[in-house]
Amino acid sequence: MNAELTAAKKERPLNKNGFLYEMKKNRVLYLMCVPAIFLLIMFAYLPFAGIWMAFTDYNVVDGIFGSEFVGLDNFKFFFLNNSTSWKVIYNTLYINFWGLVLGTIVPIMIAILLNEIRRKRFKKVTQSIMFFPYFLSWVVVGAIIYGLFSSEVGVANNVLQMLGMERISWYSEPKYWKPIIILFNV
Repeated sequence: MNAELTAAKKERPLNKNGFLYEMKKNRVLYLMCVPAIFLLIMFAYLPFAGIWMAFTDYNVVDGIFGSEFVGLDNFKFFFLNNSTSWKVIYNTLYINFWGLVLGTIVPIMIAILLNEIRRKRFKKVTQSIMFFPYFLSWVVVGAIIYGLFSSEVGVANNVLQMLGMERISWYSEPKYWKPIIILFNV
């Protein structure tokens, strides 16, 4: 009887509207989706586990999920007990707002200006130079910023001194950092 059931299953065609028929018919396409799904899970969903840390009294020994759950106590501490919390929020919103505005306007202006260049060779060299920062690490960008704004050997201070102006301590005065961060992000 078992042999009869197996033979009947083999003879019966797959349902044309069924899930298994669809999977068998397009198996190569579904197989090509596997790396993308893996990357999506890896970089979009697994980091959500880190959000749990905001609601725990995080302890390195116990790990993310072993730490004691404290609910909204961390947020209460941040907003009620911390005098700089509103300044932190203001600075974040300020830097992000101007980064978005200038990060939209400046590239569009540069694209329009580059489109007006008639010499092909100059246009290609300029475009290549503009994409160069995307291949640099933020550590290298930080070193470049340090080289520009260092108090002793910085290019900006040397230019100011050549113009007869006084050197500026860029790192110790907070008023300079918002424009510097926005400029280098744009």
